[in-house]
Amino acid sequence: MRKVGWQSISPIFADVMISPWNLLVGGLLIKFLPTIQALLSVIIGYVILSSLFVFYGGLGFKKKEQSSEIINEIFGSKITKYLVPAILAIGQIGWASINIELGGNSLAKIFSLPTFSGLVLYLYALHLIILGALDLFRMGIVKLLITISSVFLLGYVFILKITHVWLIDFISYKPIDYRSLLWGVSIVVASLISFSTVTPDFFQNVKSKKDIVISTLLGLFIPGVLTASLGCFLFFDTGNFDLIALISVLTFPIFPHILNVCTNTDGSIAIYTPGLKLQNMFGINLKVGIIISGLISFSLAMLHASSYLETWLKILSLLFPTLIGLVLAKFVLQKQADIDEFKKIALLIYFVSTAISIGLTKLFPPVLISLVLPLLLYKCFRYLKSIT
Repeated sequence: MRKVGWQSISPIFADVMISPWNLLVGGLLIKFLPTIQALLSVIIGYVILSSLFVFYGGLGFKKKEQSSEIINEIFGSKITKYLVPAILAIGQIGWASINIELGGNSLAKIFSLPTFSGLVLYLYALHLIILGALDLFRMGIVKLLITISSVFLLGYVFILKITHVWLIDFISYKPIDYRSLLWGVSIVVASLISFSTVTPDFFQNVKSKKDIVISTLLGLFIPGVLTASLGCFLFFDTGNFDLIALISVLTFPIFPHILNVCTNTDGSIAIYTPGLKLQNMFGINLKVGIIISGLISFSLAMLHASSYLETWLKILSLLFPTLIGLVLAKFVLQKQADIDEFKKIALLIYFVSTAISIGLTKLFPPVLISLVLPLLLYKCFRYLKSIT
């Protein structure tokens, strides 16, 4: 595969960020946080995510390996050789199915088609599988054009919204039901944690470390912060999370469906990465893997995967940050003896970390704690071993 620069990677990341789901993240934050805290949650959350992209995702560039290969080095067993890529693939296939469902339903409404026809047309007419089958260089060009159109569409919505409200009302907004800043930051990080686990797949073929930093800044941080903040602004004076109804009031009934069709094409990214995992697990051709993951995503879209979004996100927020935490813990350890010992109990640490995270879900999203739990558990193990 050819080497790519930040010019190719940034539009791919930006297309993921400038999407309806990120507007809804902002809407969720503003429901439970004052404006200043909601915006702080967005900024702090994306600083943490950017750090994960650069340091964890950068391992793909350093080691010239996919995310599943990097994680499997820690476990080193035959079971995890297939289990880890499968977990990573399932997360992305789920996102693709939701994007296809939202975009396909909107396309069906625009042209007064049956839902099935809308999904088929969206998947093939907008070339989600074909986009996923492109290499990163060509995909970056296509995504740049899509991202530009998405920016104009969201800009139009922002201008209309700002004519309906006073900015001082937004700045001074306070919710009835308060939650903590920690909760807000956790929500932002959790919203992208499954995508964070596959960032090595994109960075393994970049030209230099500089491309990693620039593509993270331009593709993740800036568009992510702006889109989630726009979501806060759009939803602060509404009582629900119906994005289509909200935008219909500001514009005209068909406009939110146009927005959905244009901005949900990041499903192609969520098809590309599982294709890599299938290639890695079974040695099949990448394009064949992409087509298989595309068909699975389409089937889930037909089963209304978005109806189970909240449950699915909770499951992913428990599984994925611990995987990243294991990788980060390994690279924090300096002595080879510690690294070898860590690998022997990595699977146990993963299950214990996940169990602790499940216990914390009633208090707040445990994603931030899950990132550091593997290292803390290993340090506890070393301490207990030293005193016995």
